[in-house]
Amino acid sequence: MRKLRRSPGAATYGSIPPWGETGNGEVARLGKFGEVGGTSAVRGLLVFAVVFAALPVALFYPFIGFLLWEWISFMSPHREAFGLASSFSFNFYIAVVTVMAWVFSLEPKTLPSQIMPVLLVAFALLTSATTFFALEHTAAFELWNTHIKTFALALVVMVMVNSRLRVQAFIWVAAVSVGYYAVKGAGFVLLTGSIGSRVFGPDNTMIADNNNLGLAMVMMLPIINYLRISSANRYIQLGCWIAIGMTIVAIVGTYSRGGFVGLVVVGFAFFLLSKHKVVSLIAAGVVGATIFATAPQDWKDRMLGISNYEQDASAQGRIEAWQTSWNLAVDRPLVGGGFAAIEQKSVSSRYRPGSQAVARAPHSIYFQVLGDHGFVGLFLYLTIALVAIANLFRIQAWTRGRDDLEWANVLSRMLLISYAGFLMAGSFLSMAYYDVFLCFIALSVSLREIVRKQLEDSAEAERTDLIPVGGVTATTGK
Repeated sequence: MRKLRRSPGAATYGSIPPWGETGNGEVARLGKFGEVGGTSAVRGLLVFAVVFAALPVALFYPFIGFLLWEWISFMSPHREAFGLASSFSFNFYIAVVTVMAWVFSLEPKTLPSQIMPVLLVAFALLTSATTFFALEHTAAFELWNTHIKTFALALVVMVMVNSRLRVQAFIWVAAVSVGYYAVKGAGFVLLTGSIGSRVFGPDNTMIADNNNLGLAMVMMLPIINYLRISSANRYIQLGCWIAIGMTIVAIVGTYSRGGFVGLVVVGFAFFLLSKHKVVSLIAAGVVGATIFATAPQDWKDRMLGISNYEQDASAQGRIEAWQTSWNLAVDRPLVGGGFAAIEQKSVSSRYRPGSQAVARAPHSIYFQVLGDHGFVGLFLYLTIALVAIANLFRIQAWTRGRDDLEWANVLSRMLLISYAGFLMAGSFLSMAYYDVFLCFIALSVSLREIVRKQLEDSAEAERTDLIPVGGVTATTGK
């Protein structure tokens, strides 16, 4: 199979088309679903039409602009096209229009009074400082210019996703954005058998690589399940069941061991947090047995290679990359080396002597942050994750036994499962700054605020009911 190429300083892998690749190195082109020039041009025109038709609406309804911003960020539909659309800066214009409309609207203008916004702003400022002091400034600045927009989007989530309806809209856009590639990838697997082939994401995005796409889909499984549970429409419920099944098929089709680990973790987390543990255990057993009964032998061999890491060149490369990140952080504990530092040959040869100066991706969200931003950056990153988890557990406690807040209880559980999949499988993948994860972190802030306000309103209504009317007390009638 053709190896992935990565251009120096690039944020994402960019050599694999967004459908799949056959075992002999040929790109799989399946009728109208292939990357045919005419079809791709139509896609580009469609993206232009949707974006610029929605922008005038966003001037009056900033939340529409936010959803458009989320869609382009999470799905990158323009990367499915060739020509002008594939490189057009849609999000720049969407962000400018959305922010301008928000400033002049009646939308809330302050961040929630929680510690998370402070931590996220501090982390964004730190990444700016580490970029300034980066060992390879050009590569670091290119990535900073991408990721700072993700931090901005996460802050917007905290401000604008402030009602149950908006939470539902945000979740639906996220699920459809990633689910599109899951359904597309599953189609490729089912039509080809995926023997000697792998499923890849959209070109020149953070999920272009098969491993990254696998983790993105793992994160989305519990979110799709939330949409199934929260919907009263049977057709939507059925669609969600189909989407869950196809997402699992697509994860297998990526041949990603990180994705497989994430799938196992998500299954275990479902069992731990489910109210119906026996059903969850049986479902996990059926899914696992089906996968191993139907998966190609080369997939099984690759997954079984996880336990033989000492003989696995890929695993050994990860360990070397982790050691390089550690050495770099020890030498520069406050600022690290800047974004993608250890992926630069000059840095790798300096901090990993004897490795023949092989520059490798960190292959771990934790060592990625450690090498990029030092121990201070890793501390902030872990604190952000822990605070988000604490938010969700607090929501669980607040909403337990409350029928009016059952939706928030379910969503908080599904987000915890999504976090678990990302944080565990992310130990082996370079996705620390994945926009969907950071926005899901921000969603924990919004969800906590929504629940807190509803509980306060309910308590205020109860107190109002106890106030005597016309000076007549409830006990004496005088």
